[in-house]
Amino acid sequence: QWKLRGASNEESVVYGTNEVITPLLSSMLTTCAVFLPLIFLSGIAGELFYDQAMAVTVGLVISFWVSITLIPTLYYTSKYFKSQVNHQPIIPLERPYLVGHILVEKRKKLALIITLAMLLATPFVFSHMDKQQIPNLSHRELIANITWSNNISVDENCNRFESLITILTDLSKQHAAYIGRQQFMVINGFENEENQLKVYVKFNDDVDIEKSKSIITKAIKSIDSNADLKFKYPETAFDRVFPTSSYNLKVKIYTGSGLNSVPVELVRKELHLIAESCNSSYSISIPDSSTRIFLQIFPERLLLYHIDTKSLVDVVRKELGFMKITNLSYEQQTLPVYFGGSYDYIERIIAETGVKNSFGELIPLRQLVRVKSENNPRSLFADANGLYYPINIKANENDAESIIKNLQRSNKGELYSLGYSGDYFKSKNTASELIVVLLVSVLLLYFIMAAQFESVWQPLIVLIELPVDFGLALTILWIFGGTVNVMSLIGLVVMGGIVINDSILKIDTINRLLNKGVSIEKAIKHAGVRRVKAIVMTSLTTILAIVPILFGSDIGSELQQPMSVVLIAGMTLGTLVSLFIIPLLFSETYCFFRRILPR
Repeated sequence: QWKLRGASNEESVVYGTNEVITPLLSSMLTTCAVFLPLIFLSGIAGELFYDQAMAVTVGLVISFWVSITLIPTLYYTSKYFKSQVNHQPIIPLERPYLVGHILVEKRKKLALIITLAMLLATPFVFSHMDKQQIPNLSHRELIANITWSNNISVDENCNRFESLITILTDLSKQHAAYIGRQQFMVINGFENEENQLKVYVKFNDDVDIEKSKSIITKAIKSIDSNADLKFKYPETAFDRVFPTSSYNLKVKIYTGSGLNSVPVELVRKELHLIAESCNSSYSISIPDSSTRIFLQIFPERLLLYHIDTKSLVDVVRKELGFMKITNLSYEQQTLPVYFGGSYDYIERIIAETGVKNSFGELIPLRQLVRVKSENNPRSLFADANGLYYPINIKANENDAESIIKNLQRSNKGELYSLGYSGDYFKSKNTASELIVVLLVSVLLLYFIMAAQFESVWQPLIVLIELPVDFGLALTILWIFGGTVNVMSLIGLVVMGGIVINDSILKIDTINRLLNKGVSIEKAIKHAGVRRVKAIVMTSLTTILAIVPILFGSDIGSELQQPMSVVLIAGMTLGTLVSLFIIPLLFSETYCFFRRILPR
């Protein structure tokens, strides 16, 4: 640009470098001011932001020194640039910019109304988007945990798995099974009982996993209609480093004093309340458990009907299958043999069975005992507050909050108490921390720009761009089904640091022209023409660098896709805001602030 004005090659290098050194320094400091406070976030967000912030800070410092030392030197020594005085641009940007500038000037009110609408829409969009720690990742692998309803041998367990092999072969590239008890020295994740089966499946690329789940479920239910089946995805390398649960809320039912376990009726009541609290889709997982049935004897009725306790117990043992006949000895093992009977018919048996009293009269068993059932998890769960029964829930933020309120309202605290944990609280904590950190970042941005512009009001115009760009980027992310997570927040931060640099460059050029006595209208127009290439090139290089991530299918690409969507949307729309809206706001507020405030 200086050579086009008639300056020599050496003068062009000196003047051009001096002109941009201040806005470049300010841009570097503002970007660092956005990133560095984020390292104080806790949890996975802080861990990811720390590496990002350190890399960006070091890269910006090096880039700044390269841009004011090496690049001007290479330009000065290059024979090509020495002989290049005037050339036709490959893509002329001045004319499209001027057309857009004139269009915005003619429709100032409409442009300002749209800007205000996006400003007000930002908190609305943010509050209505689902929030999670990390984005959802696609899976081609699955683990099915099967618990057969009756106690079967390992051989029978193998036979049942073999009947599933035909179906699994059609669906998968690879499958494997862990049948019954495993003999690993370290059994974390393989705590199977004899009647349990763990099946690993790696699906073919063209197979729909949800449909495959239905097919596998149907096949298992055809073998055992009462079998308990649970699916989960295998852990990835990312899950190992940053362990997260697919369920974002855990409800803990603590057994109170006088209770050894959680009654079945209580669990059913809580599950019913959870279902009533959810307005959208949700899923629940409870521990594998076995039902214990208790027969409570009424001693006063035994006295009333003249029945001794031993006679009652003998009848119950016989009818329910607990009458031991003999022992079978084999090598060093002893196998007890019991008289028949079945738990499936317990209520019918009690209703139809009678006990003879001392007078030979037959007294109905149902008059003497009461049946009670109790759910006992196969594993024990405990924390600092004691033993508890967990209910894992996957629900959106609003439903999770409703679940907690309804459960607390129904909990009388007489025999049990409730506790809560999960990623739902971590996400809320991260959001609260992020708000505080962003406020600190905004204050740092304001002071840095105030020092550069030597003005107390001009930084406010640049800062207005941040919520506008955030609202636009989040709206696009919402439309594409994205969520607010760590990676999308990183994208917002990166995008904010880049787009405000464009506005800083634009306002700095406007101020230089105003200091030379140019009118505000001409200063805005000429500053736009002079900086449109730099602003568009900055945005295009960033966008083109991250577009390939959208088409990746590996775990790294999938993690960064929400960040990429935010960056592409924010940079595209933010560039338009920097080119047209920021100058419009500057023009509208220039005369007002000049009257009431110093420069």
